[in-house]
Amino acid sequence: MIDETPPSDLDYIQTPNNTGTKLCEVGLTDVADPVSDANHIISWRGARSGTGTKTINTRIYLYEGAALRATTQQELEGAAFALHSYTLSAAEADSITDYTDLRLRIEAILAGTGTRVGRVSWAEFAVPDEPDRVPRHGFTNYQTPGIV
Repeated sequence: MIDETPPSDLDYIQTPNNTGTKLCEVGLTDVADPVSDANHIISWRGARSGTGTKTINTRIYLYEGAALRATTQQELEGAAFALHSYTLSAAEADSITDYTDLRLRIEAILAGTGTRVGRVSWAEFAVPDEPDRVPRHGFTNYQTPGIV
């Protein structure tokens, strides 16, 4: 799973070894509206494995229902898991109206040749709870269409 606290790189979701776009979607636990547009953060750990010239671009989408609220992208460049994060803009955070209907979609775009695969070991969406605290936003479900 990709929801441990603290993060663990011992288990992960992984793309198959072929080109194309692979998807995984995870639901998030419900939280109350923080009544703030600050400190809305998508964080995740990713890596690649294998050899060749294949590139692996990973996009993380934050959805509220059917509405896309934010997107971040990173190319996976090494075998060691690296932490990536994206802070939503004030406009992106303000666009969220129902904090009980959020989910993350993880998309891996593989192009080129070789045996490289993409891996994500952990992901979260955090929002402010109290002025000096940013809690973890855990997962309630896990679906992996296209990722093994």
